[in-house]
Amino acid sequence: METLCRLFNIYPGEGRNAFHFALLGFLWAVGITTAWKFADALFLVHVGAHSLPTAYTLTACGMLGVASLLLFAFHHLSSYKIYLTALFIGVLFYLAAFGLMTQGSVTDTTWFWYALKIFGFFLFSVATTCFWTFVDQYHHLQDAKRLYTLFSASIFLGAASTGVIMRLGILDLKHLFLFIVALLLLTTLWVRRIAKRLPVIVHEDAEPELGTSDPNNSLRYLIKSILKSRFTLLLMAANMLTQLLLVFTEYNYMATFARYFSATTPEAAAQTGGTTAELTLFLGKWIAIVGAANLIIGLFIYSRMIRRFGVTSLIFVTPVLLIIAFSGWSMSDILLFPLIGFFVAEGTLYVIDDSNFNLLLNAVPSKLKYKIRVMIESFFEPIGMLISASLLAWLQEGSRFVGIGLAACSLCVAAALQSQYLKALFFNLYQSAIHFQRSIRDWIVSLTPKQQKSAENRLMTILKKDDERTRQLACEWLLAFDDQAILKKLLTQIAEMDRSTKISFIRLLEQSSFAKEKIVLHALEEWLQQDPDPALKNAILFYLVKQGFVTLDEAFPDQQHAKELLGSSQEDDILMGIQILGIAPSPDSVNLLLPYLKSPSLILSRTAAQAISNIIDNRSSDMAGLLINHLTLSSDNEVRLACLKALGRINDLELIRPIIRSSVHFRPNERRRTETIICQMGRQAIPTLFDIVHDNTIHDRCRLLAGRILGRLNLDQLRTHLSPIIRTEIERAYFYFYHAHTIQEQHPDIDLSILQDTLLSGYRSVIDFIIQLLGVAGEVEDCELLSRCLRSRNPKMRSQVVEALEKTCETPIFRLIRPLVDDMPHPEKNACLRQRQKNALEFN
Repeated sequence: METLCRLFNIYPGEGRNAFHFALLGFLWAVGITTAWKFADALFLVHVGAHSLPTAYTLTACGMLGVASLLLFAFHHLSSYKIYLTALFIGVLFYLAAFGLMTQGSVTDTTWFWYALKIFGFFLFSVATTCFWTFVDQYHHLQDAKRLYTLFSASIFLGAASTGVIMRLGILDLKHLFLFIVALLLLTTLWVRRIAKRLPVIVHEDAEPELGTSDPNNSLRYLIKSILKSRFTLLLMAANMLTQLLLVFTEYNYMATFARYFSATTPEAAAQTGGTTAELTLFLGKWIAIVGAANLIIGLFIYSRMIRRFGVTSLIFVTPVLLIIAFSGWSMSDILLFPLIGFFVAEGTLYVIDDSNFNLLLNAVPSKLKYKIRVMIESFFEPIGMLISASLLAWLQEGSRFVGIGLAACSLCVAAALQSQYLKALFFNLYQSAIHFQRSIRDWIVSLTPKQQKSAENRLMTILKKDDERTRQLACEWLLAFDDQAILKKLLTQIAEMDRSTKISFIRLLEQSSFAKEKIVLHALEEWLQQDPDPALKNAILFYLVKQGFVTLDEAFPDQQHAKELLGSSQEDDILMGIQILGIAPSPDSVNLLLPYLKSPSLILSRTAAQAISNIIDNRSSDMAGLLINHLTLSSDNEVRLACLKALGRINDLELIRPIIRSSVHFRPNERRRTETIICQMGRQAIPTLFDIVHDNTIHDRCRLLAGRILGRLNLDQLRTHLSPIIRTEIERAYFYFYHAHTIQEQHPDIDLSILQDTLLSGYRSVIDFIIQLLGVAGEVEDCELLSRCLRSRNPKMRSQVVEALEKTCETPIFRLIRPLVDDMPHPEKNACLRQRQKNALEFN
């Protein structure tokens, strides 16, 4: 069993589930491909190849109606219910066909053979969509790369079985219909069994629940999202071109086969309905051969090619093969080239293109994935069929040259699709992640006008709450809209609030784009006249001084000296003294202000830190130790930012290591400020930064911050040292992960849960360091996004991160990282790690 699992690329514990889906693929493939392929052969026998363009046209028009029904169904029903409904409709159709056969002779009427051919294609197309949509609920992208080849192979085995049945000629038409009905009923029972026993994987960005009024669940939103996604548009174009090529190829080899083989005799037709005709037996033989080839490629070759070359590299295979086939076909009419076309249409289009499509579909917008599948398979492919039928009606003689042109176009679209694949993956991750690095303005810009208006109304409501901190946040967001109309409403609301809210609002105004607007100055003047509160008056006057409208002496002509204010017992006087020193410093101002950094009053601590950051310079380097100590002890964002600004003004290279060491618990904006101040020190900081990156005794977050700064100062030098750093970190990650999952087994009598948690924490920290350092060095894009999404609870999101790493990292590095980031079962991961440790020991 272990050997079989490794042969079919199945992880331990997955065998039972994989068997369920593989058997499902085999059951529906035997039943539905039997119906479809027999219908194709019987159509040639009873109607003729000259009527194929008409059949294609009717099929394409009908599929557009079927697609509309499917879109409506996927909008309101689960894929499980849709799948069962499609199978049940198939049962009813073939029971009706059996009833017509038993009641009278309908085989002499042309419409019967048209109906069999058209419905056979309908059922195959819808069943394929439903099967893969149903299967996709239970697997993520990395699972798909391993297991979907097995499921595809089970479908090819079913197709090969169809060929064998056709070749044997053991079924007449009546028994054929009953055979199909039995298989469809068996498939229905197996679908129900899977739905009851296996859990689905729900994507965090999945479509809204049924019955909700989410505007993102509308047709308009679907169309807008498709138009915004270049990758989706290219995928649709690629599939439509593939359908065009399929029809042109099928028409040419069917017409050739019809010329080579005569129809059955009337007596044989009366007895079997044409199921034993020479052409039917010939097609059965080659369907079986192609099905067997597909089975081998699907089971043993495709997944390994995907692992070696990637999904996007294999999308070129079919266009290249068709260019070769049509080119040879145009020069010679021997049976070899129709058979090559048959192998392409019945082989690579399914074993490679369909498998590629199922994987590439993971890069379309996650919310719309299943609807886009329906649109591609049930709208764009029928449109391609309709176009090809129209072209064939006029260009039957030159159809092979048209095929060469279409194959060339398909090759160009494949190249464009390859270039957009990675961007589409990142877009999906970006849409699904929480973006802590976004500013308030970034969030507002990302909203639609309607959403912005709704947010404005909600913030205005929040502004009326009693909590001061909540009101301050609402003011900050409303100012970020950068809208004069909102500013007027905001000033009117703030005018009716208490002193502390007005003072907080004045500080926010200093950092906004409205700082010097006339409407703001007019409102402040009114507040001065209406409210005699001294603290508010001082806040307004300091605001006017900082904006340059008045001088300090003009604002406070009768005020005492700042030092005397600092000695006051009143907090408002102390606050004014600190603010005065921050604007008009004296020689010992920094010494006077430092004690207030530890004040229990947050407003005094913040104001003192801000004042120090405005007046300190490199002559005060002896104060740096106190600033770094407070930087480490304080948890307030404004105080930390001000301390960092002050340390940057000191500009001492000796401060690099202590500043970075203190950054373990920094917020994103504090890290960005640290990067800026150290980068301003210049390339002289590079040796110290390299020492920090190599030092395993320093926290990984601090080392990563040093690596980020290195990337900005000298990217080439960082890339030169990247490989040994990454390899060392990978060994650390292997150590942490391996022992976290084995140490309790080695010591069952001791509770080592705390040690296990510590080891896992170290493992995650190292993985985060590796990914983000790769991003800094330019190996991967948007490393912050990848690092966050890799910690997601949803396996679909994690699998897309692994795919993005595979597409961006150098192959040797990705091969080292893959066992750590891929969602393998722990025994499989530990086996990889043990093998790596064994190889390392042998090498040493």
